[in-house]
Amino acid sequence: MHAPTSRLALAITLLVLAGGALVVVFAVVALVRDAGDDAAWAAALFGAGLAAWGLWFNQLADADEGRASTGDEPRAARSSIGTLAMVAVLAGGAFWVLRGPLDRTLAESLLVTAIVLGLWALNRGLDARIRRRRAAGEVD
Repeated sequence: MHAPTSRLALAITLLVLAGGALVVVFAVVALVRDAGDDAAWAAALFGAGLAAWGLWFNQLADADEGRASTGDEPRAARSSIGTLAMVAVLAGGAFWVLRGPLDRTLAESLLVTAIVLGLWALNRGLDARIRRRRAAGEVD
């Protein structure tokens, strides 16, 4: 696995991985106190999804650089990793937001909603950019 080529991609990868790990740590601490806390379980799913999305984002650079030469991981597997990560992020975030009016503050609910929707928008934007790059490469 190669490092992302741009500093922005590296910063996004590290930020999302660190954020996901931090959310998982806080969720585990909350689960140790009360294993029946639904919000903590949702936070654990959310954090794991964030970390998986960060790893998948890091592999996007590899897919563009040398996928044809290495051929060790099929494109469908990379796509399913990203899809599963986004499902985990959306499921954990959505449950946390739905649970918010009962046990959490409005600020926490809005923060989680902003993170979930922001990651979704970033993912869609990156997919569109990759499609444009490939289309431009096929035209040349």
